Amino acid sequence: MVDQNYIIREQREKLEEAEAQIKQINEIEAEKEKEKQEVQKLSQEIAKTVERLQTLENEHGSNLENEAEIQRLKLLKNNHEIELQNKKKEIAVLEKMVKKQTKRTKKGGQRNSKSR
Repeated sequence: MVDQNYIIREQREKLEEAEAQIKQINEIEAEKEKEKQEVQKLSQEIAKTVERLQTLENEHGSNLENEAEIQRLKLLKNNHEIELQNKKKEIAVLEKMVKKQTKRTKKGGQRNSKSR
């Protein structure tokens, strides 16, 4: 009877651990999706900035006011590109975390089925 209670308690703990890991995976996936949306938004911002740059350069040439605006837009584009690369790196890290958690969850499930 003691062994059965121990086994049941152990299985319950493993189940709770697996559920916690699944919850963590879901949270990471949600964060990853948010980061992907940010990447898409930044890509659109870069495209808009490039378009505005080209329009200004085509319409006005080298007017001093426009030169300052062109430089500002180039800097803005550069900042967006850097932020985009950082977001892509964050997504890669999150994907690795999901894979790691998924492997842990699967290993835990395999141990649970083997101990029966």
